[in-house]
Amino acid sequence: MTPLNMKRIIHRLCILCAVAVSFGTLQAQKANSLYFLEQSPGIARSNPAINPSYSGFGIGISSLSIYVQSDLALNQLIQVGPDGQTRWFLNPDADRNVFLESIESQTQFRSGMHIDYFSLGIKLGDKGYLRFHSGLSIETNAGIPKDLFRMIIDGMDANASVTSFDLTQTQFDISAYSISGMGFSSNFGEKVIVGANINYLRGLSDIRMGFDELRIDASEEQWDVYSKGYLQMAGPDQIDFRYDEDGYLDGFEQKYSNSVGQNLSSIVNALPNAGSGFSFDLGVLIKPVSFLKLSASLTDIGSIRWNSKHIQKAASDGHFTYDGMNLNASETEENSIQEEVKDLLRFEKVQDYRSYRSRLNSKLNLGAEAGIIENKMSLGVLSQTTFTDYGDFQDLMLSANFKPGSLIQTAFTYSLLHGELSSFGAAVNMKLLFLNIFAAADYIPASITPQGLPINNAYFNGHVGLNFMF
Repeated sequence: MTPLNMKRIIHRLCILCAVAVSFGTLQAQKANSLYFLEQSPGIARSNPAINPSYSGFGIGISSLSIYVQSDLALNQLIQVGPDGQTRWFLNPDADRNVFLESIESQTQFRSGMHIDYFSLGIKLGDKGYLRFHSGLSIETNAGIPKDLFRMIIDGMDANASVTSFDLTQTQFDISAYSISGMGFSSNFGEKVIVGANINYLRGLSDIRMGFDELRIDASEEQWDVYSKGYLQMAGPDQIDFRYDEDGYLDGFEQKYSNSVGQNLSSIVNALPNAGSGFSFDLGVLIKPVSFLKLSASLTDIGSIRWNSKHIQKAASDGHFTYDGMNLNASETEENSIQEEVKDLLRFEKVQDYRSYRSRLNSKLNLGAEAGIIENKMSLGVLSQTTFTDYGDFQDLMLSANFKPGSLIQTAFTYSLLHGELSSFGAAVNMKLLFLNIFAAADYIPASITPQGLPINNAYFNGHVGLNFMF
């Protein structure tokens, strides 16, 4: 892959996600199964007071974490028919009413990715630990109203002259930002360790869409559309909103420069600074007795201020009629769905671009770990609360940890709040001479259908990394 293609991917990732939702929260999620494996260098991002026993560094893609979270489980989207065959919920043979009755008024989708392309940890003897790190985060949140599914599945009511669809809860945001920082932890006696990270956030792109009102009264002759909303982007100058001859948003124009570096960090640094901010991580680890560890941390405390010079905005505010697409048609007609929805929303250019702040999703972690067999094994419990603009999300995890030595540490976990007895987590950290490798995943499906589909799973976290430790 050439550097130019990499730059285009970073740009287009922000655009394509917006297009997918528009025409069809910030947080960096780490796998919780790693939390009690203190030899893993990545755990400091969850609690900066937890230190590995060695110094180390990573360069390139030294750590990669991804997550997917949804209010919809896969077994809601795919049904198993009486003949044993699986059917997508939009399949004509699927029971669509079962699907509609199973979802809430708004369905949330969240996903993200974080890459560390540089990390350095220096153990300061018994006094503490010093860290430096740089990375890239991309985070996506989307809210899909139930009436949008109803509109796609059922179409218009044949027994009513007008069918109303309330799509006001449609919302979307995606942010890309780089993070560079340093951290330090220090021992206070033999029983207490306190740690903190300070991070500089460099905003690369932020795309948001939302509505105060989006309602459609659909009839056979026309649609009456009531729309008051916006689509806003803070991002690279190489991307412009494009408008048609009537002044409505028509898509995006992309302009690229060939002056790009040869690696990921150079590519990120070549992008314009669309926003900036700071974040903090705080943590404490207490050892009241030799076999017990109590820990607490508050991470991602901060925000990004997006510069008005890099903001473009389009908005709708009015009532208009539209010929409408035939919801009951079996095939797509002349215009694509993208063109149909573009005409439906009718976003017009807004001249007044004001700077704004986007808050990171802070997390509160509370953990307890009790060692047995001279701490070669331990049992742990971790409570995590994530504070977002869309609500607070909680998890409570049990962990069985095996630590026979510095060569290998493993953990097996179970979430008490997600998965409904059908998922588990696992993590492993291996130190082979100077090479340290770790991998972890939460919400691994433990129960599948005869067709091989996971049951009840709507969450997944994964985290892998490779570092050198000495």
